[in-house]
Parts: sequence; structure tokens; C-alpha cells
Amino acid sequence: QISEGGSSEAKKRPKLPKLPPIDISGQEGTARMFVELEYLNLNLMDKVDGKTKKARHHLGIGIAEARGIVKLTDCETVLDLVHWYHDNPISTDENTINEELQYAIGSAQRTAKIIAVLVNLGLKLGIRPV
Repeated sequence: QISEGGSSEAKKRPKLPKLPPIDISGQEGTARMFVELEYLNLNLMDKVDGKTKKARHHLGIGIAEARGIVKLTDCETVLDLVHWYHDNPISTDENTINEELQYAIGSAQRTAKIIAVLVNLGLKLGIRPV
């Protein structure tokens, strides 16, 4: 969406720090745990359920980051988020999907971890990227 000044919303955003290397192999255990402990269908925004709190903890996010992810993706569960990540093209008009996630989460380290978990969960569930 173009504002009156002629610049897009994305151009108004601050410059992001570079994402650290995404260590997919380092998050295989976390992905396996999400499947085994049935964390995939939990609502990330649930503030009461202890299982949901543990799931957010293992993703390395709190409720504020979960809110940012839900606002960006419209995904309320980890499974929906895995599908969203794997079904979206790698880049949008101006930013990659990884940058969009980083803007929503606000941390390069946490974003790298979540991406590694999402990729591993996709592989584990047989979900192939577009």
C-alpha cells in the first residue's frame, strides 16, 4: 500500500540485523518434540493452557512474539504456521518471508530458531515448500 509520500509501508520499517545462520539440524529434536507432545494444534495465543506456554517456550517466544506472528500470518496454531511458511513464496514484493517473520518477532536469533523448527516440522510432516 502506497502512502501519500509515495513510499511503501515496508520502506518505513527500520533496517533489520542480518539473520544468523539457520541451523536446521540443531532443531530436529524440537521438531520431533512438537509432534510427540502434540503441540502442533495448540493455539499460540492461549494464555492459560500450560501446554501452550511450554510450546511457546520451546519456540523461544513469548505472548508478544506470538501476537506478532498471528497478526502477520493469521495462523493460530503451529501446524497452520508450518503450512503458511511452506506454502508462501520465498519473497514478497520487497522482503523475504524470513524478514517478514523477523519484523513480526523482533529478534534475529528467535526468528532463526523458529525458521529452523518450521523447516524441520515441514520435513517431518511431509510438507514440501512451493
